[in-house]
Amino acid sequence: MHFLPNGLLAIAGLDTGIQLVDVPSKKIVDHIKHERWISALDVTQDGRFLAMGKAGVRVVDLSTRKTRLDSAAAGGDEDVVLSDDGKTLAATHGDNIVILDVDSGQIRRTIAQKNRVLTLGISPDGKRLVSSAASEGTRRFWDLSTGREISSMMVVGTFLMAGKGQTLFGASDRTW
Repeated sequence: MHFLPNGLLAIAGLDTGIQLVDVPSKKIVDHIKHERWISALDVTQDGRFLAMGKAGVRVVDLSTRKTRLDSAAAGGDEDVVLSDDGKTLAATHGDNIVILDVDSGQIRRTIAQKNRVLTLGISPDGKRLVSSAASEGTRRFWDLSTGREISSMMVVGTFLMAGKGQTLFGASDRTW
């Protein structure tokens, strides 16, 4: 789920689509159909573009409802994330991260991790990517222009990258 700047809530359903819900009235105001089941969802900060994934990825311009990118080969099995400008999409694909140019649909690079990748985040300046893998509890930071790992750290639970990608917030249900 993601809130859009206009107050609507985008919800990926178990069916093949995204429901846009007006929260105060609890009414579905729109439905964006998708041919595949959806398990991952992201929206740009300005609410203009929406990305969805599972067995492939799709990026939709929310103002026109037109598809900007549709790639069955790109993954998106666990998570998808868009850069704030909507030009770059990162998608999980098993033990890999696939980085795509949204306008051309071309894969810029594939980054291999040691374990199944579960979650991703792109810094607000679009220069860094953070990823987490299933069984290691490590967050890896990547330079998006080169695909090189720039650092890693242990973070248990979920995370959010803020600022210009310099701050990582983490949350966990565990006490250490």
